[in-house]
Amino acid sequence: MVRQQLDEAQWQKVRAVLCAKRGAGRPGKDDRNFIEAVLWWRRTGVP
Repeated sequence: MVRQQLDEAQWQKVRAVLCAKRGAGRPGKDDRNFIEAVLWWRRTGVP
């Protein structure tokens, strides 16, 4: 089974958007881990 994850180029694009959209509140500890979890959730259809 091939594990699908963001490569560095994809992550840099997402990171740029996240950094530009920062608002009030404490930033997350690991944005990449969170994004990977959301993408996994969407791929697998976990309810």
